[in-house]
Amino acid sequence: MKATDKHTAESLTHFSIKRNDLVMADAGYGTAHNYIYAQEQQADVILRITPKNFCLYDADGNKIPLISLLKEAEKKQEKMLDVFGFCKYMEKTAFVRVIAGKLTEKARKRKKRQP
Repeated sequence: MKATDKHTAESLTHFSIKRNDLVMADAGYGTAHNYIYAQEQQADVILRITPKNFCLYDADGNKIPLISLLKEAEKKQEKMLDVFGFCKYMEKTAFVRVIAGKLTEKARKRKKRQP
């Protein structure tokens, strides 16, 4: 375990992750780098992501418009979005499933209050 401060990015590499571990982390850890790192350790991972900061690609390498898909799902009043694709970090690529649901009103208000 490493001691970090506000100048050190939130990273799963600070933790010892083993095969078959289940890693769950908040949006500060929701990056392709962290996802791929956990996959390389053969761990399962559930990350809360921010759609504008987590790029998703199809099998041909085309960017999947995650924000547009979320807006479309909201217009259709769908409760959940389920998308498969790939994330990339440097020369590494990993298969990923993104499952998104609309934030509750309470969660939206809490998110707005945060700096």
